[in-house]
Amino acid sequence: MDKYRNTYIGIIFQSSNLLPHLTALENVILSMDISKVKIKDKKAYALELLKKVGLNENIANRRILKLSGGEQQRVAIAISLSYNPKVILADEPISNLDEKIEKKSKFIDLAKK
Repeated sequence: MDKYRNTYIGIIFQSSNLLPHLTALENVILSMDISKVKIKDKKAYALELLKKVGLNENIANRRILKLSGGEQQRVAIAISLSYNPKVILADEPISNLDEKIEKKSKFIDLAKK
């Protein structure tokens, strides 16, 4: 069951459920490792995902507890996308994002449909 969930189902919790001792980037890479994603350069792919949700490389290299609630939620969104799941289950994924960020995110447009 865990293998199925870690491969085919992405989950975005209302509270981000990130590992605080890791950086944003390390959290995304760890998710890909758990899901056994076959990507040659996981770091580059993780940075690309983080940029897509509005987090630059400087923020990506910060520990989770140094990020705002909205930034943490965007890391959680990047994690859910990191292994290209077939289905994403989301519990109010944009509740911690400010309105300006909401409007910029491509994922937000998908979540509202």
